[in-house]
Amino acid sequence: MKVITIEGGKNAGKTTLVRNVLRRLVNEGAEVVFYEACGYLYPDFHAVVIWRARKITLCSIGDSISYVHGGVKRAKENSSDILLNTRTLTVEEEKYKQLLPTDCDLRSVPVAPPKDENTEAFIKQNQVALESIMEMLSE
Repeated sequence: MKVITIEGGKNAGKTTLVRNVLRRLVNEGAEVVFYEACGYLYPDFHAVVIWRARKITLCSIGDSISYVHGGVKRAKENSSDILLNTRTLTVEEEKYKQLLPTDCDLRSVPVAPPKDENTEAFIKQNQVALESIMEMLSE
């Protein structure tokens, strides 16, 4: 399984980026086979899509090790080819890696809020990360 992890601090735009990936996949013909809102006030979600003959599990909630575990479990249960998830930097990297399949192809996409809170810079960073993720999903 390929695992793509969006990593960043609180409010770095991780959920927004996963939402944009899901939107892009659907616009490119992905079939959504599962979607569930989760988290505080439901801003986060789990989804499973089929895109270009690949099953992809998306999990936008990564604020604790238990949330990350839920996304990994869902990907395994669905026999997903790819897991796209998030990891807030408060979740220890070593504990995170222990949850993943030992033979996974792990890729990381770091995100951070712009230092000067420049909305234009944030949008550009998000767009660059989105294109990078789409490329990884296509490989």
